[in-house]
Amino acid sequence: MRKLPPSPDRAEPATAAPVPATGKDEAVLRALLDALPLRLFVKDRQSNYLFCNRTYASVLGLSGESMAGRNDYAYFPAELASRYRGDDQRVMSERITLSQEEPFHLDGQPGWIRITKLPWLDAAGEVGGVIGYFTDITPHKRAEARYETIIQTSLDAFVMVGSDARLLEVNDASCRLTGYSRDELLAMTLFDLEAQQTADEIQANLTRITLGGGGVFQSHWRERGGRHIPVEVSVRMLDEGSGAHFFAFLRDISERKRTEQALARKTAMYALLSRVNNAIVKTTDAQTLFDEVCRDAVVLGGFALAWIGRADADGRVRVAARAGTENCAAYPETIAISVSAELPSGRGATGTAIREERPVISRYLLQDEDAPWHGSAEHYGLRSSVALPIGGGDFRGALNIYSRVDDHFDEDIFALVKEVAGDISFALRKISDTEQRERAEAQLALYAQVFGNSSDGMTITDADNNIVAVNQSFVDITGYTRDEALGQNPRLLRSGRHDHQFYQDMWRALNEQGSWQGEIWNRRKNGDLFPEWVTINVVRDRSGRITNHFAVFSDLVQKKAAEELSRLKRFDALTGLPNPVMMEDRISEAIVHAQQHGRYVGLLFINIDHFHMVNDLFGHVAGDQVLRQSAQRLVDVVGPRGTASRFSGDIFVVALPDLNASSEINPLAAALLTAIAEPYSVDGQAINLSARIGIAVFPNDGDDFATLMKNADAALLDAKVGGKNTFRFFTARMNEHAQRLLTIGGELRDAIRERRLLLHYQPQVDLGNGRIVGFEALVRIAHPERGLIPPGEFIPIAEENGMINELGNWVIDEACRQRRAWLDAGFGNFVVAINLSPLQLAQPGLPSFIAGALTRHGLPGYLIELEFTESALMRRVEQTLALMNEFRSLGLRLSIDDFGTGYSSLSYLRQFPLDKLKIDQSFVRNLAARGSDASIVQAVIALARALRLSTIAEGVETEAQRAELQLLGCDEMQGYLFSRPLSAATVTPLLQRSR
Repeated sequence: MRKLPPSPDRAEPATAAPVPATGKDEAVLRALLDALPLRLFVKDRQSNYLFCNRTYASVLGLSGESMAGRNDYAYFPAELASRYRGDDQRVMSERITLSQEEPFHLDGQPGWIRITKLPWLDAAGEVGGVIGYFTDITPHKRAEARYETIIQTSLDAFVMVGSDARLLEVNDASCRLTGYSRDELLAMTLFDLEAQQTADEIQANLTRITLGGGGVFQSHWRERGGRHIPVEVSVRMLDEGSGAHFFAFLRDISERKRTEQALARKTAMYALLSRVNNAIVKTTDAQTLFDEVCRDAVVLGGFALAWIGRADADGRVRVAARAGTENCAAYPETIAISVSAELPSGRGATGTAIREERPVISRYLLQDEDAPWHGSAEHYGLRSSVALPIGGGDFRGALNIYSRVDDHFDEDIFALVKEVAGDISFALRKISDTEQRERAEAQLALYAQVFGNSSDGMTITDADNNIVAVNQSFVDITGYTRDEALGQNPRLLRSGRHDHQFYQDMWRALNEQGSWQGEIWNRRKNGDLFPEWVTINVVRDRSGRITNHFAVFSDLVQKKAAEELSRLKRFDALTGLPNPVMMEDRISEAIVHAQQHGRYVGLLFINIDHFHMVNDLFGHVAGDQVLRQSAQRLVDVVGPRGTASRFSGDIFVVALPDLNASSEINPLAAALLTAIAEPYSVDGQAINLSARIGIAVFPNDGDDFATLMKNADAALLDAKVGGKNTFRFFTARMNEHAQRLLTIGGELRDAIRERRLLLHYQPQVDLGNGRIVGFEALVRIAHPERGLIPPGEFIPIAEENGMINELGNWVIDEACRQRRAWLDAGFGNFVVAINLSPLQLAQPGLPSFIAGALTRHGLPGYLIELEFTESALMRRVEQTLALMNEFRSLGLRLSIDDFGTGYSSLSYLRQFPLDKLKIDQSFVRNLAARGSDASIVQAVIALARALRLSTIAEGVETEAQRAELQLLGCDEMQGYLFSRPLSAATVTPLLQRSR
């Protein structure tokens, strides 16, 4: 009897317990089992037969009923029955499936069968016995005899190897593969032929195959001439009782390897192309793109060197970016390259590619020994290259790629690197276009800011001289509101003091010279006459046709009074230095600039020591002289680098904006102390004073004026402990900030782990019919001691410490789960809005996560609305647009949150697949006053309609606000007027009442 290896052990057999049946059910079950072609039996734990079907019993010449309760000893020789029982016990104890092949007489004829046994489990999950069946495999065994012929005629090499690694049988193909005769091979072992593995490794491999029964792997065999041939080996082990034999087919895969290597090179190039395209999407500056392309060409493309050269105005080519293996990156610096065809340095591949705007391949870089680059190329082992022209915007240059292999750049590789170069040129054009657009948009924004914030009145009229725009100063000077002025002729302000000839002369100058300047008397809305100095300019289109008139005017009566009042409001009367109000403005502006450009701002709190003694000893007049002299000394030291101001009494403040590092403050602080320490001359008396300075730095010690002042004051107190002429930097904020991060971050982490996060839902209502159309999901922390913690306390921390994605994913999943629950309860016609942090938009796989949440909860995408802030959309427009299109493909609704608080480009806004604009509550708050906020809301609603978007106003708290919104045509509202945010349990009754 030949025993096959058992099938893999199973921790739990798949066989369920036999189901007892009675009466008619039992008859049906028996009939079913009797009809099976398998010879099947069931035993209990003692190996007694419980059941066997008719096919099995007929082999023994018995009936199934007569075998019940008996065992194998009743039907088989004792030795065989004992083995069968041993097999039963092993199957039950190890819970495995066991298959064996053995000779057997079927229908009086000798043959072979395969017996399979597996355990069955009772209702309690315990092994109740064995289920077995056997099949006739005689045809299979007979087929084995035919395999010998097949093996000998196989085109693949065949060898049979003994457990001692000696070759026992080979076919003709083995002789052709190795170049040895049959007799020579049969005198060899695997150790003689295997070229890749050591003897120990070969023996270990045979052991592994013995345990596993076989396998497929690749190796190298050694042919008669010593050449190594790559082969694929398919091997099986057979144990016939006389020891293990290994049967192996070997196929020469030399051609396949060559194909795979070519494919690997092509795959690497596709990976390079993909990474370049990805870099193009993400990168906003050329240098970053160049660095990534060169690095990826070496790392992914497998090239020895890649560099990008830029042609300067003088014709020289300079290295813009480079990357290389080992020391190859130094190669471009060792050669001079020009784009001039007259110079030897301009006749190489790079200069030619840039000059003639065509790719140049150097298939054998070392072939020309007289070439200027030959020595360096040979030194660095570079043997072939390609130079590809790239350009866009003001950039003109070439991408240069090198290989250590001759003629490396075949047709396929050349096509792919050419595509890479084309993509780089496309990116350069895109970057240039983006920079030009951003400059234009920034200029427009600047113009709008100047128009809105100018202290002079400004008026723009159309070609017919009807007013189309006025600024706030126009309103302040004339008394007319914007709504009252728009559409009117400027004669609205006419005073009657100028005759007809005056206006004829003015219009003649405008038509002939394009501008007019002079003094005009006009009339305010209240009837008061006032003189104004006005400048009017004509605006023409490209064809010369007048399109607008632009007038700038100032109130001559108020101007001088306003200037003096403004000076008194912003400057200290004694020293002439900026006062705290002006200092706050300047520091706030410096902070905004520093935030935009990654700079530092220093704030120095300066206190003159014992100044009160000057007043006490010499009088207040002398004290005022000392203060004026101190102010002048501070101004002399600070100069144009910053601003000195008088805060109060003997306290001065110096602001140092636009610093590269906080260390720049040290020498200036020391210079200030030295200046104060110089003797003062007051009425012939020499007075010696000292000072101390406390210093706070943005952003380390605060991000607003008040915080920096508070922390600089705290540093000044510390300086007073240190003695005269001392300055100190504030340091406490670092510890306070870390503690705050630790506390809030820990509470958030605990809330996520302990499942103490929950969502509240604030209703969104249709302004037309008052029906609920949606809810905004707002996350809370249920703190065991502090109660509900609002999101304003922990969302910024989550964004700073990196937990925002985990928190955001929980909100998405929970909102989908709750919306599914409401849908199952019969509430179908509303959306749940989810806010997305700008940081979440950069989360890899966000669309996949949302799709998974929708699938997991069986929720249609149109019942979920994602809200983006306006500023988040404009950070990375192209990436955000692609992301929103993915969201749209899921059926999700999309809206802009806090619309109007950011800065959007209408050209981009039209491209976003939006459904709704949410009007920020800052505009809703003063809506009932019908001022500028009402105009903004009206403009937003008009814009939304033009873009076919709906609008929703947030923060609606009064009936007057609701009525005004409805009058302006807003579609929906959200706020405390209708409801505060509610728990999910409270929302359900609200939905029931609103049906």
